[in-house]
Amino acid sequence: MNRKIRFWAAAAASVLLLAGGGVIFRMVQERKATEAADAAQRAKWESAEQAAVSPDTPRRRQVDYAFFATNEYSEQNAFNRQQLFRNKELIYGGKRYLRHTGIRAVLLLGLDRTADDLMEERAPWEQGQTDAIFLLAHNTARNTVKILKIPRDTMAVMPGTNAENQVISEGIAQITLAYTAGNGVDESCRVTCEVVSRLLGGIPIDHYMLGDLNIVAHVNDLVGGVTVRVPEDQTEWTDPAFRPGNTITLHGKDAERFIRARNKEKSFTALERMERQQIYIIAFEKQLKQCLKNDQDIVEKMFDTMEGDMLTDMKRKEYVDLTLSILGSGTLSEKDFVTLPGEPWAGPVYDEYHPHYADIDREILDLFYYESAQ
Repeated sequence: MNRKIRFWAAAAASVLLLAGGGVIFRMVQERKATEAADAAQRAKWESAEQAAVSPDTPRRRQVDYAFFATNEYSEQNAFNRQQLFRNKELIYGGKRYLRHTGIRAVLLLGLDRTADDLMEERAPWEQGQTDAIFLLAHNTARNTVKILKIPRDTMAVMPGTNAENQVISEGIAQITLAYTAGNGVDESCRVTCEVVSRLLGGIPIDHYMLGDLNIVAHVNDLVGGVTVRVPEDQTEWTDPAFRPGNTITLHGKDAERFIRARNKEKSFTALERMERQQIYIIAFEKQLKQCLKNDQDIVEKMFDTMEGDMLTDMKRKEYVDLTLSILGSGTLSEKDFVTLPGEPWAGPVYDEYHPHYADIDREILDLFYYESAQ
């Protein structure tokens, strides 16, 4: 009976999230149901481990993680995702890699709602979802950045919670819902960091920064507007100024429309929107650099306008210095962005994005590790 009660509690929580967020949350069985599959997987790994041990490390056994890598997405593979990047040193594909201590991982999140008080705790269906998810790899030695774009519909393992934010199970859902598994404040950001880290093979997230919708128009107008070229996609713009191919300067709410609008009647338009967000980030950084030439306090003023609409675990000096160091480096361009390896998939009700784990491993190695001499 207790098991049945737990099951219906989880189902009820899923329905509430579906009704409030508009995105399906497909809860799976309790992890006990996967114990047999996990045990079989572990047995397979243990039997194969000897063949994967790097022969050039007499000091201690080191497993070549590429031996166990898979590109195929499945719920079982999601649960069994190897957390190789918890290691500062590892073997992959016969090569030794070391974690670059000078590269920080900062998770940038864009919340799809506005709030009078972003610090107010909320019920799961009132918290909003993270429609923009970017992992910033900041090289503190060279003041350069690379940005990993994580599609909002990426299928990932996350805790399932009830109306009281109590964890009642673990399931698979679109990663945009990770923020709802918390209190709507710092706990939600922490959970999102954990979900992203697990998806990416255990890479530690050093810091997070989340902003709500109020930020966009405020910072956009602070720099005098942002000029972009409207790309070709499936968005049905009602304003003729947004005709694909047009170059326009965004002001006020137009900036929010540009980075948020999508055609929900068609599949995979969230991916198109993510490309527009990239276009806007590049254009905004360019405009902010221009402003910095005439106003050395523009970055401080920018964060003043974001007060009350931003959550972060960094101190003000840290994120101001981070921004200034990025602005002091080369100009952002398309080559500084990479999309999380995977493929769009038509889910039973909503769009899904299926991650390719082995390809993700190689991207994380490229972003945060360097190859060491044997």
